[in-house]
Amino acid sequence: MSPGPQFSMRHTDPTRNGWGWCIVAASFVIHVIVGGIAYSGAIWLMILQRYFDRSQYETAWVGAILLALATLGGMRYLLVMFVWCIFFAH
Repeated sequence: MSPGPQFSMRHTDPTRNGWGWCIVAASFVIHVIVGGIAYSGAIWLMILQRYFDRSQYETAWVGAILLALATLGGMRYLLVMFVWCIFFAH
């Protein structure tokens, strides 16, 4: 008797395809842009005050909301995993 058909599972190493470096570079660029905007908030605050003719208190919400959304970004992951485990992991 001859053995059944032989299947070859070709394994490719994901670190050698080059896409990992693209993801790292894109993440770095996004963090530099968002961090630069967030940490230069005083400059943006003065520009927005003049443009909208509002007080410092009213225009400070822009920077506060930006930092809050960036901080709460990690919480989205927990929420998605929680919902996934409840509804789809049976």
